Amino acid sequence: MESTTEKLGSEPRYPIGEAAILAGTTANTLRRWVMGSREAAGRSAQPPLICVDGGTLDPVHLSFFNVVEAAFLAAYRKLHVPMQRVRKALDYSQTRLGLQRPLLGEQFRVIGKDLFREFTERSGEKRLLNVSRSGQVEWPEVVAAYFRAIEYDQHGPVLMWLLSERRMVGINPRISFGEPAIVRRGIATRVVFERFTAGEEPEDIAEDLSLSTAEVSEAVRWEAGALRRAA
Repeated sequence: MESTTEKLGSEPRYPIGEAAILAGTTANTLRRWVMGSREAAGRSAQPPLICVDGGTLDPVHLSFFNVVEAAFLAAYRKLHVPMQRVRKALDYSQTRLGLQRPLLGEQFRVIGKDLFREFTERSGEKRLLNVSRSGQVEWPEVVAAYFRAIEYDQHGPVLMWLLSERRMVGINPRISFGEPAIVRRGIATRVVFERFTAGEEPEDIAEDLSLSTAEVSEAVRWEAGALRRAA
């Protein structure tokens, strides 16, 4: 029987533009990851990197699980690693773990680094992992930060922190219908931001909604940043 985590996590809910902001990439890039790309001058056609839970008929809406998967790809994109190389490493991990979508299992967070190491030894791709002076193999910091931002239960991811260093704002399909929210109180950041832009003082918003002023500040910070990225 499908668990609540699996049911809510796989429900299509985020338009491409919103999902891209949550995952930390651009709408055009994310669209290419979910739709694939056609052959063009000097570039071969590429298959989709993400299997969309709701299908790819317009308008495309991504699930929470899809956003989690996209955020992993976005982390590697910041390192300028070819996405098809990352996809091949994930395919290798999928085979070794026996999981159709390895990024959705906490097991991958535990041993994914070792699987990627095995893949790099076979493929010669050196940019997927870092090697310390002592010879220890580690995730690149931007990828390690991704794993720190994801929380799981036994059925899969349940929460992704959006401003992970403060761990106040995140998305959880069980909270505010998956909108970015102040997790402790389950209040959508949009609600806080609307009151802030209407001229209310942060201290008054905090008192009225039983938030800390730090939580109000983080909600405003997230929403203001999302607006800039959407522009």
